[in-house]
Amino acid sequence: MNRFLLLYFFFLVALYSPAQHNGFSFNRVSPPGGLNFQHIHSITQDAVGNIWMGSNQGVYKYNSSGFKRYNHNPNNPGSLRNDVVNQLLVDSCNKLWVATESGLDLFDNRHQSFIHFNYSYKGIQVENREVTGFAIDENNDFWIVDVHGFGRLDTISRQIEYINTDKLQSGAFMIYFDQAGNGWVGTNRGSIFKFNTQSKILTKVVDGPGSYPRTIYVEDDRLYVGYHSHGAWLFSVDGELIRHFEYSKEKKWDITNESVRSIFRDDQQNLWIGTYSGLFIEDEGELTRINTEHNESIPSYSIYSVFQDRSGGVWFGTWSGGLFYLDRKANNFQNHQKNQKAGSISNNIVSSFVQLEDGSMLVGTEGGGLNRFIPETGLFEHIGIGDRNDGINIKALSIDKNGTVWVGTYLH
Repeated sequence: MNRFLLLYFFFLVALYSPAQHNGFSFNRVSPPGGLNFQHIHSITQDAVGNIWMGSNQGVYKYNSSGFKRYNHNPNNPGSLRNDVVNQLLVDSCNKLWVATESGLDLFDNRHQSFIHFNYSYKGIQVENREVTGFAIDENNDFWIVDVHGFGRLDTISRQIEYINTDKLQSGAFMIYFDQAGNGWVGTNRGSIFKFNTQSKILTKVVDGPGSYPRTIYVEDDRLYVGYHSHGAWLFSVDGELIRHFEYSKEKKWDITNESVRSIFRDDQQNLWIGTYSGLFIEDEGELTRINTEHNESIPSYSIYSVFQDRSGGVWFGTWSGGLFYLDRKANNFQNHQKNQKAGSISNNIVSSFVQLEDGSMLVGTEGGGLNRFIPETGLFEHIGIGDRNDGINIKALSIDKNGTVWVGTYLH
């Protein structure tokens, strides 16, 4: 999934009034190795500690012996069927599954090769078809999305049972499982389907507005959907429209037909909506826009992603806006952007971050490499990767159970 992220950190106060939203005090601070593999799309870890990476150049495995690459070889039937890997997944039996542009592969650890996991639908074999994604539900059933639709795959009989594929009308775009175990599928035209993993009955809950969903979020009996070009909607879980979010205070910032990238409720029960045109917070049914025009610390309108760290801080990703932090105790935002001062972040396009055990944050940038942010000083330290100190385009950061940080890059 290609995303261009800039990260904001919000530490939210437990109590505040609506009038305070535009009264936040903002402080500007400044932006800041990866593996030299291109287009790393997916990183996962198996039960014995091997790190697996899926890319446009095949699959990479890393362990104490070093790196090993698995790629397609037309002269080797046991090689990866396609080098373009969409997703990796390790199941409860520690089996590695690989979704590729040409179908599904299963890694044979004993022979260090791949089984081309062709499957059938109603007696007709489905092969050499792109698998865009998969997920495992609470019962360890295997669900996949391919070019034919969405369904449960029996990995023993190799039979797939598509879930009322004639009802989808357009291709499945995303999969989501809520905390109650319900499955949700968003289609390319924006319809939202709910399915019961036991009955395998798929029911249309929401008629699509014509653009695909970027985010689905379910809490209790409410379904939030953010669309690529039709704003943010709130439905009951039965599909009754409760609200199409709008911002009527200033029409130029109305989000009715805006691109909504993230809907997130923090641990203080604040609902944040990140859009192409800015950041909004819901208070007692009303939206309040964080006023970026009068806060130089938030120079970018475009919000992409949301993350809450272990201490309760919430990070927001934006496009070309730098790194921001709202301190829960001080009730203020801090903005970090690139400048000429020492301790500045290295680039304003921030793609990813992870928090280390000491509380510092690693921040990946697109074109500025890797940075370490030290909260106590408010400064960034630039971390070189190999013999490169700058210019590296970082797309993803992840940290494994041993504390090793993994960096996914583009064209490096």
